[in-house]
Amino acid sequence: MSDEVTIERETKALVALNSLYTLKKAMIITYEDEGEIERDGLRIEIIPSWKWVLNEGHSDINNDVITRTAHKVRV
Repeated sequence: MSDEVTIERETKALVALNSLYTLKKAMIITYEDEGEIERDGLRIEIIPSWKWVLNEGHSDINNDVITRTAHKVRV
């Protein structure tokens, strides 16, 4: 599985969900990658797990959709 396949799978799922339910925030949590991408008008934040735990914790888990992946993604 390549990085492009992983990022496409994860973003596609978030975009599809956003078409059903308007998301306040969309994230892909990775092992170490960080960045931001936009797909079909949806801003998706890519954040390393350590940073998510320290900065975000679980406070937004009920309001946001978070996709976790251990694969490295290129932004």
